Formats: sequence, C-alpha cells, structure tokens
Amino acid sequence: MSEISRYDRQYFVGVGGDKTPLWTPVGEGFLRFEEKKNPQEVYRRYYHEEDLRGDIDGYSSEIVYEAELVKGSAAIDKLNRIANEELFGKEGAVEIMTVDFFNEVLPGVYRAYVRAYSVCPENCGEGAESLKIRGRLIANGELTIGQFISSTGTFTE
Repeated sequence: MSEISRYDRQYFVGVGGDKTPLWTPVGEGFLRFEEKKNPQEVYRRYYHEEDLRGDIDGYSSEIVYEAELVKGSAAIDKLNRIANEELFGKEGAVEIMTVDFFNEVLPGVYRAYVRAYSVCPENCGEGAESLKIRGRLIANGELTIGQFISSTGTFTE
C-alpha cells in the first residue's frame, strides 16, 4: 500500500460562465485551503433506554482559505473581487471542484465533487510584506458527485 499525499487531492475554482465553467487551480498564492465537513449531530434518548443515540442529520461544510495576492491567479482574483465589491447572493458565490487524483475511474478520468460556496471574507489587506486575504467559503448548495476529465479539464456528472 502506498500513502496518499496532500497533493493527490486538488481543488479548482470555477471562473468561467454558468454554462461551462473554466476550472482554475487553487495553486500559487494560496497559503491555506482547508476543508471542514462540520457534521450536524443529533442525539436522542428513547424512553426505554439509558444511553443516548447519536446520529448525523446533515453537514455544514466550509473551506477556510488564506492567500497572498499574486498577479495571474484567477482564483485569488475572484475571491478578492467578491470581497472588495462586497458581493453577496449568487454574485458572491463560487463553485469549488475537488478532484481526487488518487481515485482514477478510467485512464485520465478521476472522481470529483462540485459544490457552490458563499464567500465570507474576513481580512483583506493583511500582512506587512505581501498583501493577503483570508476568509471562509460556506456551503451553499448540494454536493454534486461526478468525474474530472484531465485531457479536457471538464467535470461531468
């Protein structure tokens, strides 16, 4: 068995139009891009039982990000524009694609997941040496499971 590295799971931000997004990598400039599933737990105790039963009735997924502003990063530019222009609703959302390059379905085709997230900027302009932004992306829609075709850079359900 070989160990799967952090590099084998990569994230992409949709920067194109609604119909056919252009996926740009979360790469240079990003210092942090941490996904948190945040399961929503519920507990109940039935009349005839001493102990609680626990279950999960949903998820409140979020991604914590921090990035240096660098020229040429469409992903960082999009997050920065949303923060600077104080956009919200559909204009203040991004699509994130997660690709598991360790899970090859067919040659050059990998398991992938897409979800819309609302951008919640926290700090803009932080840092003395380089300009930094940070915030959270909070889930704003259902998770779509599909495949990433590496030769075309497209996602299909």
